[in-house]
Amino acid sequence: MGLDALPEDLRAALASIVQACRVAFGPHLRCVMVKGSAIKGDFLPLYSDLDVHAFVDPSVLVADRSPKLEHALRFQEAIGELEPRDAGVSAFQVYFLRADRMIEEWSPPVPGSYEVVHGDPPSWLARWREFDYVGKAKRTLARIPDDRRTLTDRVLDKPNRSLATFVRLAGMFLKGAAYDAATVASNDPQRALTMRTPELLTYLESVDRSLVAVRRFFDSVADWRRVESNPAYARGAFRQAIEALEAIERWSRP
Repeated sequence: MGLDALPEDLRAALASIVQACRVAFGPHLRCVMVKGSAIKGDFLPLYSDLDVHAFVDPSVLVADRSPKLEHALRFQEAIGELEPRDAGVSAFQVYFLRADRMIEEWSPPVPGSYEVVHGDPPSWLARWREFDYVGKAKRTLARIPDDRRTLTDRVLDKPNRSLATFVRLAGMFLKGAAYDAATVASNDPQRALTMRTPELLTYLESVDRSLVAVRRFFDSVADWRRVESNPAYARGAFRQAIEALEAIERWSRP
């Protein structure tokens, strides 16, 4: 699909985010790229995030993925008037990463899963094959029981008006687990991580029929306004996310 096919409001928001990166980090900004559904063409209005990765000099970070306070606040000020919903997304997910070397336990994006919108990608991204995607995916899948408990604990005392937020959070966990499952099953990270959601769901079902549970969740959240307006429907979608995580967990057990 590519960025040119995105709605105009979303492309305008992306341009503002890139400009905010330039304002906040100046000459320390090396690259900005867009990942995820915006690139793959399976963007769900109001549900999907806009996923942006910015690579900067380590001198403006306090850790591999954490900018110094001065730059963080400067960036927030620059995008503070942007409303994600006006652009048709649930949130802007902007990550600042060191540009000089590969980050431990951070999965570098594979070719075909991102598009550069500013600067040049870090040279070390060319060595993406050196990263153990399958091992990382297995470690993440092993944490699903803890993830399910965390999600359940977080939703149980929330008011109805907050339910959609936690349905989306459960969906983020589930989508990551689904791509991890595809990575392990295929043993081909580039193939798995560049799948569009429909292709991913079909592939998982071919691996194990029980993984149709993942599709049930994504079918539910396609009607995102219903999730937001109908608490009973939102609870059902949340249950489907947890059940899908359970299905992936059972499949992934040694």
